[in-house]
Amino acid sequence: MELERVSEDDLRAKLSDRAWRLSHLYWIRDKKGRKVRFTPNPAQLKIDAELHYLNLILKARQFGITTWACIRALDTALFRKDTACGLVFHKLSDASAAFVDKILFAYDNLPPSIRRLRQAVSRDNTGLLRLSNGSSITVSLSHRSGTLQWLHISEYGKICARDPIRAKEIQSGALNTVAPGNYVTIESTAEGQYGDFYAKCQKALELRRQIAAGTAKLTAMDYRIHFLPWFEDDTYELDPEGVVITDDYLEYFAQVEAETGFELNARKRAWYVKKHQEQGDLMYREYPSTPKEAFRATKDGSYYGKLMEQADTEGRICSLPILPHLPVHVFWDLGTNDTNVLAFMQDHGGWLNWIYCYGKDGEGLHHFAAELTKLADKHKWTYGWQYLPHDAANVDYSREDRKSRKQVLEGLGFKCKLVSRIEQISDGIEMTRQMLPRCRFDLRGCGDDAQGQGLITALRAYRKEWDEKGQCYRDHPLHDWTSNYVDAIRQAAQGYEPEVVRQEKRRKQSAINWKTV
Repeated sequence: MELERVSEDDLRAKLSDRAWRLSHLYWIRDKKGRKVRFTPNPAQLKIDAELHYLNLILKARQFGITTWACIRALDTALFRKDTACGLVFHKLSDASAAFVDKILFAYDNLPPSIRRLRQAVSRDNTGLLRLSNGSSITVSLSHRSGTLQWLHISEYGKICARDPIRAKEIQSGALNTVAPGNYVTIESTAEGQYGDFYAKCQKALELRRQIAAGTAKLTAMDYRIHFLPWFEDDTYELDPEGVVITDDYLEYFAQVEAETGFELNARKRAWYVKKHQEQGDLMYREYPSTPKEAFRATKDGSYYGKLMEQADTEGRICSLPILPHLPVHVFWDLGTNDTNVLAFMQDHGGWLNWIYCYGKDGEGLHHFAAELTKLADKHKWTYGWQYLPHDAANVDYSREDRKSRKQVLEGLGFKCKLVSRIEQISDGIEMTRQMLPRCRFDLRGCGDDAQGQGLITALRAYRKEWDEKGQCYRDHPLHDWTSNYVDAIRQAAQGYEPEVVRQEKRRKQSAINWKTV
């Protein structure tokens, strides 16, 4: 349709309809670089129709959500005066490409009559477009100053996983620039079971379950989750001739159909089999069938993700009883960054039951000693040993009496053992891997605190540091809050001898003694 030939009254009526505008008004470049009219695909139409104030878009690859967000931001700025729109991207190159190739390209190819009404007061290639109606679009790696009425964050899961500091900046900065009643869209493929994107998705999925059960309602301050599985993309199909579908795949497809209600035809099954053979475990992250599968642990960067997923599948993340006849052993991480974490464990029937975890910043040993006493009084448990890192025997020169932290705790009535130092942290990580299949975790005691931190989440989230320049994971851990929790439980892997092992040693020694009699 040539808009310049439409009468002014007809054009005014059509321009008042956002759905019409999105399908007729904007031009983009397709994957081959050709200029084509932007026509929303089914996934983009679905998101636009179901848009809430706060939105999480968990998705498979290549649904064009970034393109939709750029066009939607431009449309919002053009047709709502005094509106500030912001888009945040994972990389500077992505931000620049989106601004120049999508937003500016679409603006420059608007009908001249509309560009005359909405002149560009200022524009540059660094990510800012100001219009004559007082609206603007800013594209950047974060956003802190000013107030936004529309915010889109691209690949937030990847930012949370690979750049936690910037993720915190986005969480505390950009998300706080949007007042209630305005719009936020956060889209990403999943990137492991950690970070703010994972936490927001889990909370939104739980809220969705409660809404379906009639026990909760969606408010303007709640996130609505939109999930886009791979099979909703019509391009993910392949001629099935020659594609062998094994029983394992048939079982998987039957499970997906039962969970989603979507019938997977032969072409989709063939595409999935071939793509899975190429992608391996990454398939679950890049082309998920369900939200749970999207966050399924992969080998990519996570140290304990697979083992924690196994613990969850086997029912070892559950409600654990506290057994008053058994001692509670406590494993300490005395953080060099002034964060201390205590992990509480009972050894029962061959299992290491992790019943509680406590972390605190900026507190001395007397605070933790008081907390230990308070917990013992509350839960009626008795302590076995306090397992301390090797450097707890060092002189504490901040004290007038020059006592070590071990001596201080012993003076307060606690039995302490030092865990021997290891030369390589990779050895301790491997010891922890060997120990985790014998561990169970109490959901409440080891779950997240008010800051979203806890032992279970930390074990899922603990991962290698990401090298942005080399685009790969470094061969050492990322040091963030998870390190403190994981280092506490690592003391058990390095220094605790399970009761079943001690019993076996006693049995063997008894047999030796008997033979010598």
